[in-house]
Amino acid sequence: MRAVSAILIFLLGGCGAYGAKPLQAPKAQVLTTGSLSAHHLSVWPGQCALVLRPRPEDGAPAEAPFFAQSDNDVTMILEGRQVSLRRTESSSDLVTATLPRSQAFVAPTLSAKLLIRQSDSSDGAPLQGVLSLTKPNGWSTVIPVDGGRRCRQ
Repeated sequence: MRAVSAILIFLLGGCGAYGAKPLQAPKAQVLTTGSLSAHHLSVWPGQCALVLRPRPEDGAPAEAPFFAQSDNDVTMILEGRQVSLRRTESSSDLVTATLPRSQAFVAPTLSAKLLIRQSDSSDGAPLQGVLSLTKPNGWSTVIPVDGGRRCRQ
């Protein structure tokens, strides 16, 4: 009986050593951003919108805007699709006279949290921050952003 057990253990061990494939890490989901159209960036006279774009870390030219907020509504372009979110929270700590430092937004398929600060960079973007995105299935990512408020007279 011991001999049979020893042979089985030896054979099973051999199966794992020669025929097994190494474990593959799942491919990371890549978030792509498109560009907001002029319609999404337009505001009524006297209104302002917060407009953000991804901030490249390598110094390359920034991509086109993909985030625009006016009042409590946000329009984003993610993975080639327009997503509308509604603001659910905002901090009392302000970056500018009317812009909260921290805001949270929600849509049926996505939640977002925006943390911004005034920029000290010389590239012309007055605001910098991070946009954290989370889907209900647990997927999440963080995008460095820059931009500013655009107002129409």
